[in-house]
Amino acid sequence: METVTEIAQKFSENSATYLAERIEYSSVHSLLLFWKENDVKPEDEINALKVLFEEFNYTVSLFPIPVDGTQLSILNLEISRLVANRCNRPDTLVIVYYAGHCDASPKGEARWSA
Repeated sequence: METVTEIAQKFSENSATYLAERIEYSSVHSLLLFWKENDVKPEDEINALKVLFEEFNYTVSLFPIPVDGTQLSILNLEISRLVANRCNRPDTLVIVYYAGHCDASPKGEARWSA
């Protein structure tokens, strides 16, 4: 069994390569997702993240997920727009934040809910 010191040493060795090769991002875009109708009241959290990201000069898009049965197609369209309009360079970072519930279906697929 490895000791904590050995684990820390391996982590340091492996992460040194990653950190040496990382790139600087030319732009950062965030998409903050939350349900239009919900029981977790994420509005304050979403607004705090929006302010924080804007202070870092990130672009911020808020997307209230509808609950009228169109959520899957509209969410797919919103993410497609983000990728097409904002993610056309390899030095672009995209942050997608979801404020809501999630569990797994019997098939292991994510099920998002308000």
